[in-house]
Amino acid sequence: MDDKTFRGAEPVANGTNTVTVRVNASQPAASGNGEMTIRPGENTQGQTGGEVEFLLKGRMYRSIKCLSDNSGEAQVFLVEGEEGQRVLKVYYPNFTIKKTLMRIIQNISMEMIVRIYDYGKTYVDGKNRDYELMEYLRGGSLNSYDLDGDFNQFRRIALQAAAALAYCHNYNIIHKDIKPGNYFFREADHKEIVLGDFGISSVLEGDEKVHRTTQARTPVFAAPEMYNDVIDGEVEITPAADFYSLGITLMTLWLGENPLSQNERVMMRKKNEGRLPRINELPDRVKMIVQGLTSVNPQTRWGYDEVERWFLGEDVKIDMSSPILKYRSFIVDPEKNLVADNVHELIPLLSRILLLTAILSISMQD
Repeated sequence: MDDKTFRGAEPVANGTNTVTVRVNASQPAASGNGEMTIRPGENTQGQTGGEVEFLLKGRMYRSIKCLSDNSGEAQVFLVEGEEGQRVLKVYYPNFTIKKTLMRIIQNISMEMIVRIYDYGKTYVDGKNRDYELMEYLRGGSLNSYDLDGDFNQFRRIALQAAAALAYCHNYNIIHKDIKPGNYFFREADHKEIVLGDFGISSVLEGDEKVHRTTQARTPVFAAPEMYNDVIDGEVEITPAADFYSLGITLMTLWLGENPLSQNERVMMRKKNEGRLPRINELPDRVKMIVQGLTSVNPQTRWGYDEVERWFLGEDVKIDMSSPILKYRSFIVDPEKNLVADNVHELIPLLSRILLLTAILSISMQD
């Protein structure tokens, strides 16, 4: 496969006790000691004189701290070995890594995709668990980054984030969980963005254009097509779903918070209508890229090419149409401020008016 040249590929100028656990990749550990759990941020040495060690394929790694154990799918540790510091993700027993996906990512040579050094199976207290060993991204994630209205930095982040997505798509990978917490800065200078956490990603088979997949998603960042035409818990999506999530990610980055309601039904309706809350609070150029990436129609939604043109200062066309929102607001009763923004809201209001009219008519006849 020919690699595409991406402008974004280069940075653009301008009081709990610990336990002693040895994880051996070749032999099951002795059982009966309970499952290893270390809380996020906890120092894993010095408190009891103990030290957590992982032995993976003959190499020893000492745990520095647990970065996360509440993701629902894995525990994530910062570890140190002969090669320096790494991040070790140890999946819970009921989760299995996708080996084909891991092989593809491991063979990708692009600085904006997280480097996977190793993956496989190991044993923790006699339980077989999958693991990934990857690079340590020292700059933290977008989730904890304060942009503080820096438009030039916003431009750089947007371009690099889009380039990372396009590169994945060139290798037939749909990420499916694009959000601020899965974009990282490689170093503390916040110049280089890296895409990580491919836990629920999918690989397109052959010449497949549309991918059938489960609804596994992070709701506030999910594209509207993740909710449409659901059959037996599965939907059909394209790589454009990732770019929609990037649009919500960039909006969240600029505002400092996600503006979407936590009510998933409300979110679904707003997304399908193409009506994002607080969109008019964004500066014109920020608003343009967010609207371009969050087009309801996946076929007219922006991809990397449009983002690059936007980065270079062009005014790129935006499709604001929605298959659901085809009418202006309906003023049902101005005195009672009954207004419907769409057909779905209009029907119950009209039903209510008709019911009240019928009741009034019967009362007058009596």
